[in-house]
Amino acid sequence: MWAELLELLWELHANDKDSIRHLEKNADVLVPLLVKMQKAFILFTGGNVVSVKDPSKFNANEVKHTFQDIWDEINNTSIFPFALRNLPSHRYYIRYAFVNYPTQLDYQDAHKILMELSTADLSKTLPFHSPGLDQSGLSIAPRPDTIFRMIHLDWKEAMDFLNPRTTHGDLGRPVSTSYERRVTYGFTSPDPTRVNLLFIIKHKNRGVYMSRFSVYDDEKEIISGGKYKINDIEVTYMDSGEIDSGTGVDRQTGFDAFKKAYYDEARFDATKLSREELLVLTKERNDLLFPFVATEQNLHRYPMCFIVECELI
Repeated sequence: MWAELLELLWELHANDKDSIRHLEKNADVLVPLLVKMQKAFILFTGGNVVSVKDPSKFNANEVKHTFQDIWDEINNTSIFPFALRNLPSHRYYIRYAFVNYPTQLDYQDAHKILMELSTADLSKTLPFHSPGLDQSGLSIAPRPDTIFRMIHLDWKEAMDFLNPRTTHGDLGRPVSTSYERRVTYGFTSPDPTRVNLLFIIKHKNRGVYMSRFSVYDDEKEIISGGKYKINDIEVTYMDSGEIDSGTGVDRQTGFDAFKKAYYDEARFDATKLSREELLVLTKERNDLLFPFVATEQNLHRYPMCFIVECELI
C-alpha cells in the first residue's frame, strides 16, 4: 500500500491530471495516509533515526521540534506538492497537519511504513529521479542498478570487516542510501583514526526513491537495506575529497597491513590506546599501504576509505 501511495505522491508532484482526479475523488481516505507517510519521511530524514528503527527507544523528553520545524530548519520548500496542499476539501487539514510534536505512535507508524517501503519495487519510483550536476555543470549519469552508502568505523571494526573471512553483512532496514555516488562523500569522516566505507550496492530493485520528500531533498535518497554479499573490497584513500577506484590495494594486502600495524608490531593492546597512540599506529599502517602519501601531515589530508562492492541478497 505505502509504495503505491508514494507513487501517487510523485505523480501529484508532477501535476499528473489523472492522479489529481484520483486524489479529489478519494481525498477522505488518501489525505490522512499521505500525511502519515510524509511524517515518516520527516522523522527518518530529519528526526531521530534510532527511534524510527526501534520505536521503544523514543524519549518524549528529547522532542523539541514539531514536524514543520524539523522540515523548515533544513528545507525551504513546501512539504507537499501544490496539487495536494491546495486540495479545496482538505486545505485546512493539510495546513495544520505538521504543526504537532512527534509522539511514540508517530515513530511506530514510521517504522512500519519504512520497513515496507525498504522492500518495495524500486523500479516504480526511480523514473522520478532528476539527475544532479557534476563539477562541470553536466548531468550526472546514474548507474541504474546501483545505489551508494557511506559509513565510517573505528580501526578494529574496519579490520574485522576487511578480514577476507567476512563475506556477508547486513545494512539493516530501513537504511538511507543515494542514487548518486558523490552525494555520499558528504558523510565521510576526516578523522584519521576512523575508516570510511563507500558501499557500492547492486540494489536488485529493492527500495523506493523518495528524494523530493526527504528533509534533505538534494541527497537523491533511496530507502532500501537488508543483507548483502561482498563481491570485492579495495583499500584506498580520499584525495581532495575524491574517492577513485583503482588507486588502492586489494583486500588481503590491506588486511595484512592492519594486522601488522595493530597487532604484530604494537607494543600494547591497540584497543586500549589513547588517541595519540592510535595516531602513531595509524601512520605505521598507512606507511605500509601508501608510503608515498603517508606522512604525519597527510594522515588528515588522505583519510582511508574502503570501496565495498556488494549486492543485496
